[in-house]
Amino acid sequence: ATRPIAAYSMHEWRIAAILFASYFATFGLGSRLIPPSAMLYPSAAIALTALFFGGLRLWPVVYLAALAGSVLGGFSTSFSIIFPIGETLQAVAAAFLLRDLRLDPLFRRYHDTFLFIAAVLIVSVIMPTFASIGNWISTPFYGKGFSGWEHAYVATISALLLLGPFFLRW
Repeated sequence: ATRPIAAYSMHEWRIAAILFASYFATFGLGSRLIPPSAMLYPSAAIALTALFFGGLRLWPVVYLAALAGSVLGGFSTSFSIIFPIGETLQAVAAAFLLRDLRLDPLFRRYHDTFLFIAAVLIVSVIMPTFASIGNWISTPFYGKGFSGWEHAYVATISALLLLGPFFLRW
């Protein structure tokens, strides 16, 4: 059984504060410094790593950091509501899957590498789908809607494959 948020230990509160600050800073810097055409999401790898090591109980921190980043980043209201849900669900699904498969974060076996790649390919569907829904809701008749889904999918895979192992081993 999981404990309520108020029952976080002092250690978990420290991890939560570090997670919030690093996710929020990375999201803010990424949205300002990385051009939109690059579509690289380093904050997704931070969320995955934090939930993998810190436990799935930290999911509210990912949600709040994603919400704060999208609201302060000036995104539309509908996108700011839907984006944090997708980001959190993706991080929770990836961390759950990797923990359930007993991934060794040092990747000492080929098996761990293949598990990580397979998990990333599966969970990377979540965020682009939620982002496309957010775009469609904000401009249902004139917006891009789902037209950029494949680019967001490749970008999510790239971010998780490039940065995920780095953060997991670090």
